[in-house]
Amino acid sequence: MENSLIELRSKSAISKALGTWVIRVTKEGVEYFAEGIVTALGNKNTFIPWENISSVEVKTILFQTNFKVFTTSGKTYEVINVEKQVAIEAKELMLQLQQEHQKKVTSSNHKQSHESSNSTIDVADQLEKLSNLKDRGIITQSEFDAQKQKLLGL
Repeated sequence: MENSLIELRSKSAISKALGTWVIRVTKEGVEYFAEGIVTALGNKNTFIPWENISSVEVKTILFQTNFKVFTTSGKTYEVINVEKQVAIEAKELMLQLQQEHQKKVTSSNHKQSHESSNSTIDVADQLEKLSNLKDRGIITQSEFDAQKQKLLGL
């Protein structure tokens, strides 16, 4: 996949012959899927967006490094016996991408909040102007009420 930034797959000879589970890191999140004969086990390609990833673990036991992705829903996705350096790089990359995603979400939420408060200010300004027009006799009370209801969405 051209969107792929890094992939983790088992390095064992058995996995190369029979297939393996793969974790692929992309800018949008993580893909988890099977390759080779293991796809007969009911391969479900799974995509996990950044907001659904709670943590990542790289664990080395003796000479075997395992890579796990934990989700906010409690699911765990794992590839065993991966290249240790690749796993470390993948974890660092994932943490960086997750932080970038969080910044975008926070920025977007802040922008929406700012736009919402601006529209509230605009409505208040428009109501004040309408009230001024009514007080000066330029518009009637019924015209003021009609415009007020439109502005307030009633």
